[in-house]
Amino acid sequence: MAAGGGTGMVRKPEGMTMGRHGWVLLAALAAPGVVAVAGMAATRAAAADAPAKPAAAEAKPVSPRIYDGSYQGRARLVHGTDAACPASRYGVVDIGDAALVFPYQPGLVLAASLQPDGSLHAADGKAVLDGKVASGRLVFTVRTPDCETQFHGHVVWNHP
Repeated sequence: MAAGGGTGMVRKPEGMTMGRHGWVLLAALAAPGVVAVAGMAATRAAAADAPAKPAAAEAKPVSPRIYDGSYQGRARLVHGTDAACPASRYGVVDIGDAALVFPYQPGLVLAASLQPDGSLHAADGKAVLDGKVASGRLVFTVRTPDCETQFHGHVVWNHP
């Protein structure tokens, strides 16, 4: 890099020195209110005006519809003090349009909307359904004053 008289020599600009990354202004480094940025001199105001780094991309909410599908498993009665409590049984539970509809007892159908994190919740009088869908598994519990049933199942057909 020839600067100046064509001698092949680099002439030192006034008030500067050669640094690892090129010419650095020595006077600026000694001046109050100056910040060194990546091997170059800049004022605090210039550093403040520098474009901000983009924030980490915010996680987009997941559509609960990704959980739509058929889940095969077993509903197991874990506690029952009433003859009306449903017996343990195998079957398929469907989730469609981000909602689970579960007929628990005659006259008692629980409908739970899925949240973006896969959680489920429904309540109808004294009956409560709480659960979660994650990694192709559906787990929920239905509680009434007289019965408690747990369902554990895995996805057998995804129909978004």
